[in-house]
Amino acid sequence: MLTTGAALAAVTSSPTAPPGFRSVPLGVIVYVAVASPAWRERWAGRAEEVDADVLARAPRIDYDAHDDLQSAWSRRQGMDPALAPRHLVPSTHELADAVVAGLGWGMLLTMQAEPPLASGDLVALGGEPVTSALYWQVARTPSTPLEGLTEAVLVAAGRELVQG
Repeated sequence: MLTTGAALAAVTSSPTAPPGFRSVPLGVIVYVAVASPAWRERWAGRAEEVDADVLARAPRIDYDAHDDLQSAWSRRQGMDPALAPRHLVPSTHELADAVVAGLGWGMLLTMQAEPPLASGDLVALGGEPVTSALYWQVARTPSTPLEGLTEAVLVAAGRELVQG
């Protein structure tokens, strides 16, 4: 959307801005692998770990066809993500709801996962979190509204994202 002029600014995981835009690092967003206790019981039983065999059989939930968070985590667990069944839920809130409901496991933002983990509505699947660096890409054209928006985005990123 930036390259077509449909947007003057965006948060993206790409560090390279299109011509006419600048890229500002915002920080890192962290995702953890979680599932409902019912999902874990159904697919892993009493096993200590959710291993590659379980992951190859059990459904996962992806945001959309381009979402590679679950695939990246699965590969780290020694499993080919192409083997597993998946559901697509193109809404971060509804994706979290689907994981809590037991439709599949998924990668949730730590801030999304913490309350249901604390209440027992979700269980952690272990493994290392998946992180993604985020960037603010904004048109170089001087603009008071864009400067104000940039400042607001930087303040929010400093508060919500992992820095450094």
